[in-house]
Amino acid sequence: MSILKLLLILAEVFSYEKRYKYVPMSEDVNDKSGGVSFRNALVVFLCLEKKDLFNVEDLLNKVSLKISSTAKTLEASSIVLYPHPYFSLEPAEPREVVEFLKKLCDNLGSLGFKVHRAPISWRKRFMIRYRKDKPYEYFTEITP
Repeated sequence: MSILKLLLILAEVFSYEKRYKYVPMSEDVNDKSGGVSFRNALVVFLCLEKKDLFNVEDLLNKVSLKISSTAKTLEASSIVLYPHPYFSLEPAEPREVVEFLKKLCDNLGSLGFKVHRAPISWRKRFMIRYRKDKPYEYFTEITP
């Protein structure tokens, strides 16, 4: 059985900075700045496992629904998808994660959300400042 793991955090401020590629198959990223920042963002740390890839469309629909309903309820200004393979002993291959996240971005974007996707297979340094008025941190697992 596949289980996609998500950690959702409502952040007053979330920023990250790319440090260096750590896998030869790292995603190429065109932005030279190295760092980006977001305000009032729903940050979604997610881990796609190899076994999650057997029923991708159903999984995409369920994940999109969970993220979009949470973002709407919390009145988040944007959604940041942050791949985090450390939730699993058997994470999916980077290219498979990129494909999944691109589809997830399209799904969420078609629902009217501003979506940002952090690059795959880069060492990054990030900073989260929680909202004091709406503290929200939620871990969930989604099965297709």
